[in-house]
Amino acid sequence: MSSSLYEQITQLVRREPSTNERYYSVTLLGAKDGDAIWSCYSHWIGFEDEECRIELRAASLVDGSRIATFRRNAKQGCAVVDSLDDMLIFYLIGGHAVIRKEIAEAAIPEVLAPAPCVQSGEMGFRGVKSLPKGAFNRAPTQKLRMNVLKRDDFRCRVCGRRATDHVDIELHVHHIRPWALRGITEVENLITLCHTCHNGLDPHFEPNLFELLRPAEPDAKAKEHWDAVSLYRRKVVLEFSRGSSDDAESYI
Repeated sequence: MSSSLYEQITQLVRREPSTNERYYSVTLLGAKDGDAIWSCYSHWIGFEDEECRIELRAASLVDGSRIATFRRNAKQGCAVVDSLDDMLIFYLIGGHAVIRKEIAEAAIPEVLAPAPCVQSGEMGFRGVKSLPKGAFNRAPTQKLRMNVLKRDDFRCRVCGRRATDHVDIELHVHHIRPWALRGITEVENLITLCHTCHNGLDPHFEPNLFELLRPAEPDAKAKEHWDAVSLYRRKVVLEFSRGSSDDAESYI
């Protein structure tokens, strides 16, 4: 990587947002299938379907300083994009960014436009196009059910008991956000409960169950983020490799 490019990247990820400008909070990551995934901080503008299961959300303007500080304190980094030249650098590195309003609206209007989303996990939203197959099915597939049981070590996440240790245990895979409250069938919304703990839920929607799915390691979310950034950068490398660059891998 040339010293000039290195200096531009360093400046981008260390810069402080201007207090006189408005920004959009945007994230660009890579998926395991090789796709690039855009997301942004957004707000509700309506529903797309009659069942009110799918929301329409559009990008929100944010306080750039607050978002950049939050991202950096979470060890996930945050670029500050104030020009179209900065935007080109961000296309190379991906990750989190706050992008000045005028630049984002000129460069990525499709990312800011209203899009169909559903509630995902504890507090997030997810584009409908990125949902796993069967997310709108009420019951999990056998494969998804087994993935949840394995993740939870075949034990109730509330009382900790296993069917292999207690003959009276029957394990259920429970929607944390209930189907009736627009919960979807994805691994982030499913948890293993024994029949006793499941039947004892009152009310049926207990948001605190999401806390039981949070990783124990303090930096696990940061690692997950950087793994997705690496996937995106590898995608960029592959695209460079198809062109004329001889040192495509040198910048990551």
